[in-house]
Amino acid sequence: MRSSPRSLVIRRRRGFFGPFQPVAAPGLLILLGLAAIAIFYGSVLTAAHAISSAQNGSPGPPGQIMVWVCALFMAQGLVPLVKFSCRDMPKLIAAGIRMNIRDWLLFAVLLIAAGFLFL
Repeated sequence: MRSSPRSLVIRRRRGFFGPFQPVAAPGLLILLGLAAIAIFYGSVLTAAHAISSAQNGSPGPPGQIMVWVCALFMAQGLVPLVKFSCRDMPKLIAAGIRMNIRDWLLFAVLLIAAGFLFL
């Protein structure tokens, strides 16, 4: 039996990074994401300093401005967390409690086994 030309092309094709393709592509994507985050936060802090200096005529203390900007970012991050814990988390807990008795027994056995392993 002859293999089709398409399968030969697929076998011969290699990624841009050769054998390091499975590691290099996600690594570069992570580095790109970290660079984007650094640029975003740098631009926000620069804008906050520019607004502060435009308001007072002279730039304020950098530490105080950074504290306020970080506090605003934390507040923006906490709003979705509180919303999730009040609206969606009870539904997930209720679904988890509805597990059958076999799952609960298996959980108890594994929990006891883990306790013995850590003694």
